[in-house]
Amino acid sequence: SFTATGEVAGASTEGGGALPVAVKEAEAADLAAESQSLLLLLNNQTFCEDKMALASLLVRAREAGCPVVLLWEQDPDCGGCPFHIFKERTPLELQLPPHKLFDDLAVPLYRSAELRKVSLRQVLQGMGAKPLPLSQAAGHKLGASLNPCPGVSECEEQS
Repeated sequence: SFTATGEVAGASTEGGGALPVAVKEAEAADLAAESQSLLLLLNNQTFCEDKMALASLLVRAREAGCPVVLLWEQDPDCGGCPFHIFKERTPLELQLPPHKLFDDLAVPLYRSAELRKVSLRQVLQGMGAKPLPLSQAAGHKLGASLNPCPGVSECEEQS
């Protein structure tokens, strides 16, 4: 099944990439480890279920100095929605100092293979990957296997 995190992990190893990304549940990760980054997918499900558990995880990551990389889904068929939705759903604690979650630019994840390739490379660089030397990048075919994701249901607002 399609997942944006799986797509990022796959993109990290295509073409002999130097930084394979191990995708694991955030709760199992050592957020204080130097090599860790937290990838937060922003889609229509973000902060819908278990809002406080996600907020707590993000606070712990920020306090541990773990970079939080924001990946913003653009395709409505994959759960994409306008950015203001995230600001409305995100707990105020994460929007204010010291956390200021949205001070970091969110990388837009587009549907088209060409733009999706660029998005995935930006995310990987945000997670610490180094660009391939031009001699290696010439044959690099990142994105050849990218497919649009299946539909994602809208989250129901909880009052």
